[in-house]
Amino acid sequence: LYGDHAVAGVINIITRKGTPEPVTDVSAEAGSFGTTAFRAGTSARRGDVSYAVNAERLDSDGYRDRTGFLSQGGGVKLGYDPGGALAASLGLSWQQVDYEIPGWLTQEQMARDRKQAGNPADEARNEYLNSDLNLRYNLADKQRAEVMVFFGRKDTSSDMASWLSFTDATVDTVGASPRYVSENRLAGHDNTLIAGVDYCIDMLRCDRYADDARNTQTVAAAIDKTTLGFYARDVFELAEHLLLSAGARAESAEFAGDGSSGGMDLFNDQTKYSATAFDGSLVQTF
Repeated sequence: LYGDHAVAGVINIITRKGTPEPVTDVSAEAGSFGTTAFRAGTSARRGDVSYAVNAERLDSDGYRDRTGFLSQGGGVKLGYDPGGALAASLGLSWQQVDYEIPGWLTQEQMARDRKQAGNPADEARNEYLNSDLNLRYNLADKQRAEVMVFFGRKDTSSDMASWLSFTDATVDTVGASPRYVSENRLAGHDNTLIAGVDYCIDMLRCDRYADDARNTQTVAAAIDKTTLGFYARDVFELAEHLLLSAGARAESAEFAGDGSSGGMDLFNDQTKYSATAFDGSLVQTF
């Protein structure tokens, strides 16, 4: 019910909230195939302000030839909560992943050496940058309004020398998600209502080249996606350990894009899709 931007599953960096007491942790791990991992983080709270900072580095040579990778990144989260009606937090995270691509093997090649690489030079890099601002305002007892404003960028660069294909792609995402939350009692039973709006714009820019130096461009494409969604969900406690819930979502997405190759148009079009979804459940808790 919460839309396709509700969970940023591609991001491995998770920045925790500030803790009441200062906490710092450092860890190091090592394993087979040249695998190492280093992580460090610190968090604390000073009056109305809290902070948390973390960083990590993970790399491995891989089991097969040319399956090595290096992932490194970090994040920071700042919070402001004076204990009144208004609270706010700001989060920033960055991650970069470099990895080799070994390619496929024939059955004969696998029988001879399953660890060998099928190509000598295919590799790629993904870089993620994310930021979000969260505001919470207590409207009344057990009722609040929340809004999240976010921006994300994903840069992908792939050098597929075995295919003579070298691609650079960027996806920028910007959006806002306001919602209303009520946690009150209804007819003598606990009841939680959540209703909100999701508005998001995704902008993809992709360029493909025939050479590693990016001198000969073969394809250029741009696609924009604008999404608007509305949702509501209610959870009602019928009895102790028995919950009745129902929800609904309506969403529309508009796509517009164009692409060209060698001075010729590949596509230039726009379209719109709309859909609705409903769910209901009866849950026994223990």
